[in-house]
Amino acid sequence: FWDIPWNWIFSVMAAIMLFLHGLASFSDEITRLGGERMRSVLAHVTRRDWVGSLMGALATMVVQSSSAVTSMAVGLAHNQTLAPRGALAIMIGANVGTTLTAWLVAFKVSGLGPVFLTLGGLWSLAGPRPWRSWGKPLFYFGLIFLALDLISQALAPLAQHPELPHWQAQLQQPALALAFGMVLTALVQSSSVVSGLAVISVGQGLIPIEMALWMLVGSNVGTT
Repeated sequence: FWDIPWNWIFSVMAAIMLFLHGLASFSDEITRLGGERMRSVLAHVTRRDWVGSLMGALATMVVQSSSAVTSMAVGLAHNQTLAPRGALAIMIGANVGTTLTAWLVAFKVSGLGPVFLTLGGLWSLAGPRPWRSWGKPLFYFGLIFLALDLISQALAPLAQHPELPHWQAQLQQPALALAFGMVLTALVQSSSVVSGLAVISVGQGLIPIEMALWMLVGSNVGTT
């Protein structure tokens, strides 16, 4: 792999950075627009464990950040607005909801990225003034999936590299794959990045599904 050009490496990294910043900005915008309302809803619907878990999953699907929902639950429990049992139920649900990104990548809906990007951009510029602020989350939502599409396109030529079988054999050790997923998640602070990369890499034939599963296990360790 030493003959891989630097411009290809930076193209992949740029796509990953777009994904990471799109995810962070989308989470920030949604939290800013609906954070207080979300806090109020979570505090009132967690009397039953299954409802708390469902709300945690739904909140994570909307915000696209299990860390944000988990932090919110811890804060509510610390302020005694939410019972510790309710906070735990929300955290369990958040870990289910965070898989949404991986499902969307697996279903290959990344082609919708430019559509959401365009609609969000136009809405934030020319939509009804009281509602223009909602165009930004839509814009960043489109940016997430446009970045995933760019990552997929950038990784495609790697599948034809003659050294790929050798590296696949070297990377099939579960401990190594787990450590890689853990360290990468700890660095980028987003398990969605690792899960998205794992799904794309399996789809491109770059890594076996067994390695991807261990990477996902490592990402759930690293997100802590």
